[in-house]
Amino acid sequence: MSAGGLVSDDIMIGLIKERLNLPDVLERGFILDGFPRTRAQGEALLTLNLDIIALLLLDVDDDSVVERVCGRRIDPDTGRIYHLTFDPPPEDIADRLTQRADDCEDVVRSRLQKYKDNLSSVEDLFSDIVKRIDAHGDKHAVFRQLEQFL
Repeated sequence: MSAGGLVSDDIMIGLIKERLNLPDVLERGFILDGFPRTRAQGEALLTLNLDIIALLLLDVDDDSVVERVCGRRIDPDTGRIYHLTFDPPPEDIADRLTQRADDCEDVVRSRLQKYKDNLSSVEDLFSDIVKRIDAHGDKHAVFRQLEQFL
């Protein structure tokens, strides 16, 4: 993962299947973030006979994704996530913040390419429920768009 690779389909499918069978999911539903990423994952998801209402695709250019991910910092004491530009940390904690090893430009661009390589095959499986969201705006505007489909 730190080099931009993906966790294998077998591992991801097993984890997702296990999680989607827990009582809280069966009672309240679920949102999956970043799954399915491959056709095999999408096909496995379809075999679960779940009521999937939408596959939301956040459209944003690569440079914006790189800026958003690479500026992310985590406070190891509280777990809170900050962004150096969009949600800067207070000065008194800035020195203790950490950055994930995979939040660097080369790794992010590698992950983006893998995403693009797989997107059409996943999108084809869910073509009747794909909803595209323009994610270039401010996070509140993007969230309002997402709410329309949830």
